[in-house]
Amino acid sequence: LIVSEHPVRRCCRIEPRARSQHQPANMLRGLLLLAALVAAGAAVASALPAKRLRDGSGTIKLSTSLIQGGGGPVVVSWDGFEFATADDWIGMWCPVPEDWTHTNPTKFIRVKTSAPETWHAGRGSAQFYAVNVRGNCIFQYMTGDEEYPEVLGVSKPLVFANHNYPMGLHIALTNQTGEMRVSWTSASNARPTVCLSTQSSGDCQQTFGAESSTYTREDMCGSVASGSGFIDPGYLHTSVLTGLQAGTRYYYSVGDSTDSKSWSSKASFVAPNPPGTDDVTKIIAFGDMGQADPLGALQHSFDNNDAGELSSLNTSGFLQQEFAASNPPSLLLHIGDISYAVGFGAEWDQFFHQIEPVAKAFPWMTSIGNHEIGDPKS
Repeated sequence: LIVSEHPVRRCCRIEPRARSQHQPANMLRGLLLLAALVAAGAAVASALPAKRLRDGSGTIKLSTSLIQGGGGPVVVSWDGFEFATADDWIGMWCPVPEDWTHTNPTKFIRVKTSAPETWHAGRGSAQFYAVNVRGNCIFQYMTGDEEYPEVLGVSKPLVFANHNYPMGLHIALTNQTGEMRVSWTSASNARPTVCLSTQSSGDCQQTFGAESSTYTREDMCGSVASGSGFIDPGYLHTSVLTGLQAGTRYYYSVGDSTDSKSWSSKASFVAPNPPGTDDVTKIIAFGDMGQADPLGALQHSFDNNDAGELSSLNTSGFLQQEFAASNPPSLLLHIGDISYAVGFGAEWDQFFHQIEPVAKAFPWMTSIGNHEIGDPKS
């Protein structure tokens, strides 16, 4: 699992400290304010209404409250945040955390950059692409410095219709002829199943079970993967399809056989020829891909001022065109430095969602790079 190769401070410019660390400073501030009120009386009291307006008058609205399937766009609009500063920002937390002070936002935008003409008036809008990470999302308008951020407004939840929807569908070759490995994630491990057929419509001709695994923050080797960057990964399912006939196109879907609503749409692949076949094998190979929000939201990254690996969007688009051609490559080799998640689990979900259009149809073969080595300083 990827963890940051940079100091924790690098990934946490907007990461709040634990709430317990705020309390002594806040208590001292409160005592000083009380003393000032006693000493200065009305002069200080006259400044308080403006603070109350800043803390309570703003609203955040979402262009949609419900997203189907694996993800989709949402426009976040804000208004009424008087006395906005150039350092204000809006964060998206997915899934909704029990305590945001211990969890970094999944993505964020800076109000000055996203609404250059209106941010100073406390209003604007920005786009996010929300990925289904097995839970709902919230958006918060934030102010203050990186050490003591304040919440000035909270949106209503952005709800995903099905938290158990199969995500990150991808396939890979095994070392055996007539096999294909299918992998995905979901919220449940009740009965993960692959439905396989040689027909594009109709019922399953064969079903295959899957093995499931998961991990906890205690399995992580260090911060931030074990701390503010951790989210529940759900369950990782893997199924090996056997008895495949070379050159045959197979159609498949994955899901939970105990839940008829938690199935993917159908995908397909062509079973490869066995070793020794006299034909041409066409391969695409590269390393260092990463991921990024397609609508421009920021994330914790050391690339492009927190915009993520923007070139990965070009790579994804190129791959979709290349594999949709009449003579597509047989497989893809991703030679290390895969998602650049730098310890933030939600960025793995973003990566797999980004590559799924290709990876569910063509074997996506990987090897590890330095970003996959289990060392926070790697």
